[in-house]
Parts: sequence; structure tokens; C-alpha cells
Amino acid sequence: MKKVFAFIFWGIAFHSLAQDSDAKTIPDSISTVVFTKQPVESFMLWQIKSIHEFIHRFNYETFIDGTKMNDSLQMVYPRSQYILKLFNEDDERLKITEKTQPYFIKVNQFIAMICEEDIKIEKQAKLSAMVKVEAYYQENEVTFDVYLQKQYQKKEASARWQITNISLPKEIIEEHQHLIERKDITTIDSTYREEGLNPNAQDIAFSPLINAFNQEKSIVSLCNQTILKHQEIYILEKILRLSLLKVKGTKDIIFKINVHKNYQIEIREFMREKENSGWLITDLKQN
Repeated sequence: MKKVFAFIFWGIAFHSLAQDSDAKTIPDSISTVVFTKQPVESFMLWQIKSIHEFIHRFNYETFIDGTKMNDSLQMVYPRSQYILKLFNEDDERLKITEKTQPYFIKVNQFIAMICEEDIKIEKQAKLSAMVKVEAYYQENEVTFDVYLQKQYQKKEASARWQITNISLPKEIIEEHQHLIERKDITTIDSTYREEGLNPNAQDIAFSPLINAFNQEKSIVSLCNQTILKHQEIYILEKILRLSLLKVKGTKDIIFKINVHKNYQIEIREFMREKENSGWLITDLKQN
């Protein structure tokens, strides 16, 4: 009886092993992931993603996909319509019902002049920016404005962004008023030399500026020499070195470009899911 039981036991065990062995020889089913290319949303194509792209479109040099403007595209998209799309369409002053509004008339005259005289934004056009910076000052949330201008180096055939002014909160200025006794910020950094920011810093939301603020080092090399005696530059330099200010990032950026001797455009970014988005003209001023 024992022999029969043993035989049955080993028979069951062998059958089980054989089933396991057979199971291992069967390959696992393979799941194939198929990636399909979805068409790009229309608003993503029309969205102006950088100041460089804005200038190329304004100058009627490239289409929305980056290709060079040609005769067939120009027939479908006349320059007057193309430039009008660079204005913020949600501006109440540009509504159809406001055709007699002075700003509406000024914009139309501006576009007509640009097209008739074939005016383009020059490579070394006057370009300035106002950067609203968010920060913590002794654990309190504050914002302050940094004004920059793109400086062109004729000899070096290059450019750089430089700080031309700072506007600090009133409470910070009052708290550090005693520092204003000093005459020149270069007394802090005797090795001062103008360096500035990368010429393309505007396309990455001036992140090099934010990095410079948080390195707790001298920022005078980012300043234009003409403003080194401004009291707010001196105060900002001191509180950064004392680690009293921690910068979070940029809250808003406004660009100003001199398009013509008589006109200046103001540009801001609008992040929204519509064709009229990205960097758009928010104001047109006559000099």
C-alpha cells in the first residue's frame, strides 16, 4: 500500500512540475503601446512664445510655424491683418463698437503707416523691460520693480541687459534710510565693472536676474553705471548681502519697444487657450 501511495504522490508531483515547465515555455503576451501624433492645437501655433518671435512676426518675416513669409502666405495674410493680431484683442479700446475711440483710430493709423512705409523693428531698437519681482523680506511677502534696458555694444557687436532702476517698497526704504549716507555703491564693491545679463535673458523670464539676487553676492555688475548712486540700489545691495531678502521669481514682465521715432509699443504676456495669446501689444504710445 505504501508503494502505491508513493507512486501516486510522485506521479502528482511530476505532473505538477510538468505543468509549471510547460507554463514557462509559453511567452507572456506582449502589450504594444501605439503613439499617435495628435494635431497641434490652433491656439498653440498662433501663440507668440517669445519677444524674438514677436519681432519676427511684426517685421513680417516669418509665419506662425516659423517658416519664412512668401508671396502665397502674404496673399492670405496681409501685413495689416497680421500686425492687428499682435494686439490684445480683449482690449476694450479695440472693440468694434469703439471705432470712434481715439485709441482705436491711433492703432489703425499706426498699422497703416507701418504697412505703407514698410517699417520694421530694428535689430538694435531701444528695448526696455519692467520686471515685477516677488520676494520674502524677513518672512513677509513683498514685490518690487526692476527696470532694465538692452544695451548694445557697437565695438563687440553684442548686447546685454542692464538694470537702470529699482523701485523698492516704501517700508524697506524707511527701515534702511540710514544707509543712504554713503555716496557711491562702488564703495561696497571696488572691483565694479559693467557686465549685465545675457542678451536673450528676456526669453527665459529673466531667470538669470533672479539667480543673481539669490546668490547673496554683489549685483552692481548688473547695473548701468549711471544709477549707482541711487539710494534704492544701495539698499537692495545691502539687504541681499545680509540675507534679508529671498527672491521667489517674476510676477509680471512688461516690455517697451521703440518701433518708430514717433511710436512705442508696450508688450505683456497672456497665457490663455486662444489664438490671440502669448506676447501681445497692450498699449501704443506716441512719442
